[in-house]
Amino acid sequence: MTKINPEQYTLWAQAALAQYPLKKPTLHFLGHSDNLTFRVEEGGDAVYLLRLHRPVVSYWEGMRQSAAAITSELTWLEALSQDGGLAVQHPIHTREGKLVASIQADDGNAVPATLLTWLEGSHFSPGAPEALCQVEQFGALVARMHEFSVHWTPPDGFSRPIYGTEHFHRVFARLLHGADLGVFSEEVYRTLRVTGQMIETEIRALPASPEYWGMIHADLHMGNFLIGAEPLVAGECCPIIPIDFSFCGLGHYLFDLSVCLAGGLNAALRPVFLRGYRSVRPLPESDMRAVDAYALAGIISYFAYQIDNPAERKWLQRRIPEVVQKDCLRFIQGQRVLPEL
Repeated sequence: MTKINPEQYTLWAQAALAQYPLKKPTLHFLGHSDNLTFRVEEGGDAVYLLRLHRPVVSYWEGMRQSAAAITSELTWLEALSQDGGLAVQHPIHTREGKLVASIQADDGNAVPATLLTWLEGSHFSPGAPEALCQVEQFGALVARMHEFSVHWTPPDGFSRPIYGTEHFHRVFARLLHGADLGVFSEEVYRTLRVTGQMIETEIRALPASPEYWGMIHADLHMGNFLIGAEPLVAGECCPIIPIDFSFCGLGHYLFDLSVCLAGGLNAALRPVFLRGYRSVRPLPESDMRAVDAYALAGIISYFAYQIDNPAERKWLQRRIPEVVQKDCLRFIQGQRVLPEL
């Protein structure tokens, strides 16, 4: 765990903001997870999101925190907005015209910083009267992002994570550490290992053509999109706004779909999402086994990322055996997983 005291991260944020063309900005700390995040207000209606790219869990640190990778994330955001016509946050350039600022941490290491426009909106509520319309729009939005990615060519020097079999093999390998820590039993670990091997086999069999593989959000669960305040067209539901592209990278579009479907959508709403997606681009039923594999891969990956987090230890000790018994065994037996998640 990366321990940073409030005074320290406030000083970091102030040092980062000094590099942007803002006048007397005020800071409001939001939280610390993948990034340290702040709401920045500059009088009137000017509001921004400041990110300091220092994750709370040290294992999350890696190529995503490099200036090249962060610049590439923001390049993708700009492409989605300018060329794809999607409502996403816009990056703000520093006074020197850079997409990524940098500050010096107390330990001597550089911490990248980025500033984005703030988009107003509310989080999804399944009980809202417009929920069905919103979920269908969500599915169509994801399909439009994928369709744009099919035809988009990354510029030279573009650098983002690659979510292929090597990525998941590396993440799954961390599960052995959980057995060593006593988070779960050797028997549970053996089932997780077999599940991981079968997931990798499913992923490896998928085509790598542009119709299947390209830039994806990779973390588009229900907490990572907003509902706009006003409909763009009278009589329609409010627009869907994707946020938090920190994990975006190259991968199968089916991986993106699995995050959307398993990341908070209940079983009754998943067909509505798929209807919206299929209204824009095809999704044969034969692909759903791979979507199941990716859904399970995402859940297991989250366990692997949290395995060293003491705050999550008790939850992991309870939740991992439940997933193994209910979901991993179903997958190993060739049964559908998503309908039961």
